[in-house]
Amino acid sequence: MIELSVVLLVMSIMLGGILTIVTQTARIEKRNQLNAKLERIRTAMMDFRLANNQLPCPGDITLITSSSNFGRKASVEGDCYSGAILSTYTVGAGATAVVGGSVPVRSLGLKDEDAYDPWGNLFLYVVDKRITAASAFNEYPPTSTSIGNITALDLEGNTISSRVLYLVLSHGQNGHGGYMRSGLRKSVGSTNTREQLNCHCNASATATAFSASFYKTLETTTSASALDAFDDIVMLIFRNDMLSTAESVSETLK
Repeated sequence: MIELSVVLLVMSIMLGGILTIVTQTARIEKRNQLNAKLERIRTAMMDFRLANNQLPCPGDITLITSSSNFGRKASVEGDCYSGAILSTYTVGAGATAVVGGSVPVRSLGLKDEDAYDPWGNLFLYVVDKRITAASAFNEYPPTSTSIGNITALDLEGNTISSRVLYLVLSHGQNGHGGYMRSGLRKSVGSTNTREQLNCHCNASATATAFSASFYKTLETTTSASALDAFDDIVMLIFRNDMLSTAESVSETLK
């Protein structure tokens, strides 16, 4: 019996080690997939900027892929919150408003699947509304300090920057607050205040007031509660990240 117990203990330890390796490998693969998707989105946004001299409005994040308007930018450029297709969120008054919704993958020439993160939830795309207007990149050149009014916060809530031009957010592995393929929001009961700010929702994933502030920080866990964890991933883009070749040369010569 003693020998059998020892064998079972060793097997248990080995199995635990194998499961840990498998779990870590799966997490790394998901992050690689995420990084690849974010890079495709970033590249497509740049291509759109070069072709149109503006960025696209976000789409309606509540739509599912069978909808004819899924993945299409809001109808009225420079506004995004009127017309046949509406961005899902807006905050702020007048021209300086920030708008948010889905990544308009069809308008960007991407596949529908690129609208979803590796965990099956729609990315959130948030942008300074002014840069979606016609010829916006002419009006706001690389030296402009007035464009970009989205705020990124660190772990303690300190401002990293208040000049973010646009961001793309994944709600991470737990997916709290993300829109699923069904068109419904996912709730895991997250009590983490940072996650709740990023999804602009509560622990039940019920919508709260949308704002132009987002946390960008490393994943955090706590021994007190598995629900009080943060695993959102945020890509921040600034005006200088959108330089055309001609602008880059001009800036280098200065």
